[in-house]
Amino acid sequence: MAKLLLTTQDVGNTIPLTGTISWDVIGSSKVDFLEIAAGTKASILGGQGQDVFHLLGDQSDYTVHQTSTNAVFTHQATDQTVTIRTLSTTGDFIAFGENDALLSLKIADGAIMLGTQRLTSAPVDITATTISDSELENAVILDRKGTTTTELELDAGDFGFTFTDEVTTSNNVRITNFTDDDQIVISGASADDYDDGVIGTNADGDVVITYNESGILNQITIVGIAADGSLVSNVDSFNALPVGDLSFG
Repeated sequence: MAKLLLTTQDVGNTIPLTGTISWDVIGSSKVDFLEIAAGTKASILGGQGQDVFHLLGDQSDYTVHQTSTNAVFTHQATDQTVTIRTLSTTGDFIAFGENDALLSLKIADGAIMLGTQRLTSAPVDITATTISDSELENAVILDRKGTTTTELELDAGDFGFTFTDEVTTSNNVRITNFTDDDQIVISGASADDYDDGVIGTNADGDVVITYNESGILNQITIVGIAADGSLVSNVDSFNALPVGDLSFG
């Protein structure tokens, strides 16, 4: 067995778990991003962040069941398991194969929920759909969502969300239906940092916030909120729009 203890120095890195050895992983206090090869066995105790676990086999390659507060994903061709241990109501996220879309994994209503799928002790096929309004919490952590080449789309729908972004962890997200009951909260930077070429608009009326923290890229695209031709180039002009504010905490 190979033991792996993640620390805050691993923040912003993708940690690969591969090979025929069995991995025992303890997460850091921040958001961790792990890629687990198909057929690799791993037992993962997440840290305090909303971690992202990317199983590189296709969704249909796995069954899922729960044991106590653990979720167990079994790769059917090899019978190897990936166990996510001691889940909480805050939860983590799961992705499969080449699909960057996420499923929430958390405890809700006394059960472990994978998206909208309620887990039991019996292994079953994974039928949950990808992230949607019903899966999102009012506080949505943007860290490690999306990749440098692929945006993750989040739909704010009719709910009021607080989207949080810690700038020392990368993201690339596209938020639709962002209205006056939603907001974005940035940590690790100040409003002054975002007033120097960080905020702009494109031809489609989207507002694009691109912040580089020592090589760690944070990109948030908010769809259509400047479609009336509003010029948005800093925090004040963003907050003058008839939508929720961009704030710093």
